[in-house]
Amino acid sequence: MGGLFSTPQGTKCKDCDVVLDVPVNKDNLCTNCLQNRSLPICTKCKVNNSNPGFNWCQSCYASYDKCTKCYKNKPNKGFKWCETCFQAKLSNAVSRPEKCFCGKDKFFNSDQNRWLDFCGNACAERHYAAFGVLKLDENHPDFVSACTQFKNNWNLNKGACPPVTAIFRVQPRGADVMFDSYKNALTENANTEYYFHGCKIKCDLLKSNSLCNLPECTICQVSKQSFDIKKVGTNVKFTRFGKGLYFAPESSKCHDYTLGDASYGYRAMFYVKCAPGKKQIEYKDDINRVSPDAGYNSIYGKAGVNLNYDELCLYTDKACIPDCIIIYSRDGVNRRCF
Repeated sequence: MGGLFSTPQGTKCKDCDVVLDVPVNKDNLCTNCLQNRSLPICTKCKVNNSNPGFNWCQSCYASYDKCTKCYKNKPNKGFKWCETCFQAKLSNAVSRPEKCFCGKDKFFNSDQNRWLDFCGNACAERHYAAFGVLKLDENHPDFVSACTQFKNNWNLNKGACPPVTAIFRVQPRGADVMFDSYKNALTENANTEYYFHGCKIKCDLLKSNSLCNLPECTICQVSKQSFDIKKVGTNVKFTRFGKGLYFAPESSKCHDYTLGDASYGYRAMFYVKCAPGKKQIEYKDDINRVSPDAGYNSIYGKAGVNLNYDELCLYTDKACIPDCIIIYSRDGVNRRCF
């Protein structure tokens, strides 16, 4: 049998007492124990075999009461590393930002390996309740991400992409809960996708760093309350796929729908989180639509037949939420499409 031996009924593994029911080697070891015996000896206790891929055995690792990074200090409660080693990792991973406006350290999200904007939820709620927006530093990862997408999705057939002047994070009260609930309930493609949406801005957001109360300033109204399906058609009369909320993957298309104020000289568009679910692909206008066909969650218009650009149409405002306001300057302040 090539080195294998018949196992008498009831024979147990020498190391773990498991009853052996298949031919084994002459040492009467089960497969797991045979593998463990081939592992190096634990470098700490010098008795047991080490865990696969480690220098120590499971027993020594579980009972060790020192930081497994420096082997000197007591580890933080519930962790294997001490505070000194943990902070050293943070300083190497990302630079520590300025403190939260309350004076405390900002919260470090270890899953995302980044510092958040505030020390916790309480300060975040206080800030957004007072100002409605948070101006992002140019080195902030969310600024870099939104700015990069704005530039990469600008169609150069419309000329060079304008430089981004500023980016503000927005957080409409309660809209994130509705968005997450809607997205998680989708049965297909329950993912977040990012699009652009051109809007009208009538205030000097760059100077005030806070949302205004002007009813005609769509940027500020949507930033406070999120998108509202009931207001579709208020500013733009033509609705290609009926009464829905429209978004585009190209920032240059949304530029045509932005409108600024001559007193301030800049434009603004939203960078939007969407949960389109299962998309129904369409190539032609259908202005009398009120919803996608059964089994679909949204309409995705593809360029090529009588559409010049791709666009997404959502029929519920729960499926979208503004994420950032992108401020830029180009072509004066007047809207190019109506």
